[in-house]
Amino acid sequence: MNKALPVSHTIDASGMLLTCEREADPNFKFIPLIVRMKLDLAGVKISLDDWQAFSLEQRMGLISLASDNDVSLFKHALMSMLEEIGSVTDYTVSEVHTVSADWLEGTEPETVEKFRKLAQLEVDWHALSYFGRFILCYAVKKDSAEFCQQAMQELCDPKQVQRSDINSSKPELNSTFGFDIHS
Repeated sequence: MNKALPVSHTIDASGMLLTCEREADPNFKFIPLIVRMKLDLAGVKISLDDWQAFSLEQRMGLISLASDNDVSLFKHALMSMLEEIGSVTDYTVSEVHTVSADWLEGTEPETVEKFRKLAQLEVDWHALSYFGRFILCYAVKKDSAEFCQQAMQELCDPKQVQRSDINSSKPELNSTFGFDIHS
């Protein structure tokens, strides 16, 4: 059972942009995972077209706000920016929005645990930040063991993360972000 989290609650996300995101998309044409997490917390969905209608400065501002703990500030700034670009989508969200997601669970979801083991990665769910948990759940959704391994190596203290088999024979999945992250 997922627990509900009020939007006003602060969630850790201190400055999280994954290296593979920065390298594959330096102008942030795609919505970074930290922003996706904050959108989930704010209970708002935006289109890729709206994201790309923002200037690079606006996208960087939203990334910075997403890295902060204040969900309501992020949501307010986002709504102002959407209005500024003339977005025609109705993004009205109830003021008493609650969030329910696997990555907010105190106990590691079974699907995540199974996937993590298939990815041959040992990491303590309780030691992960909410962003680390979000990334694990995202990797499960995308079925990308390679992304899971890369992200956990980047996000966690090396003592927290252990690969069961450094020379894994798992096939590489390059489409995690919708484009080749290795080009």
